[in-house]
Amino acid sequence: MREIHLTLASDTLFETGKADVRVSAYQVIKDVAKVIMDHADLGSTVTIQGHTDNVPIRYAAFKDNQQLSEARAAAVVKFLVDLLGVPKEFLRSEGFGDTRPVASNDTPEGKQANRRVEIVIHTKEYQ
Repeated sequence: MREIHLTLASDTLFETGKADVRVSAYQVIKDVAKVIMDHADLGSTVTIQGHTDNVPIRYAAFKDNQQLSEARAAAVVKFLVDLLGVPKEFLRSEGFGDTRPVASNDTPEGKQANRRVEIVIHTKEYQ
């Protein structure tokens, strides 16, 4: 099995503390859908992973960063299925909150890097 990883900055896709996909992000997600469909074959799966920094959430819509990351991943899946026609059987969503940082949360740049959505395409390789 081979994996293709795409990483999108959360601020490209969402407003702070929200899980509604920004209109300005539609083209980015359309481009992601094209990559998914170009690489997906029978037996492929795509995992949409939501990640946050470690700053406690201050918005009433979500109890914590875990819920926010789950909602964001699910919103991307919904967009791919409902608006772009990606078959739902290829997709799953996962939220990791602040448990898988890629940078230190001690700097603004690190926090920004940790706020992301990762798309992992798991493809079968044929020999």
